Amino acid sequence: MDLLTQKLNEAIEKLRQTQSQKGEAYDVGGDNWHDNFAFEELNRQEMMFNRQISDIRALQDQQVLVSPPTDEKYVQIGHVISLEDEDGSVREFLVAGYGETDLRSDPPTLEYGAPIISPFMGTEVGTEADVQIKGKRTSLLLTAIKKGG
Repeated sequence: MDLLTQKLNEAIEKLRQTQSQKGEAYDVGGDNWHDNFAFEELNRQEMMFNRQISDIRALQDQQVLVSPPTDEKYVQIGHVISLEDEDGSVREFLVAGYGETDLRSDPPTLEYGAPIISPFMGTEVGTEADVQIKGKRTSLLLTAIKKGG
């Protein structure tokens, strides 16, 4: 929710800046609004930011607060899971909420809807799933579930 609030505030600020520039482009841009590229472009940006704000607010309305996992039986948001590929290499991922993907974190954080994570949501250790990674289908095995830090 904090991430969405931050994105909303950024979009609102960009909208305000665009609206401020739009007035100047109208006055300075020659034929006011007709054949005034700067004004037309700012008008397009204003519509885009209004849509973005609307989309973010719709996502905020759909958010559900998820409590941290209390056990390590089934994969849930907040767990660190270990996935073994066909070559036997194992990688860990922190399962996160919508829009919280951060591949630079340690372990990498992936939202629950990511193609590599979603087949394992609600499953237990030993679950195997075919997923597409970099355009190639591969089989992954869930080898561990633990609480995230």
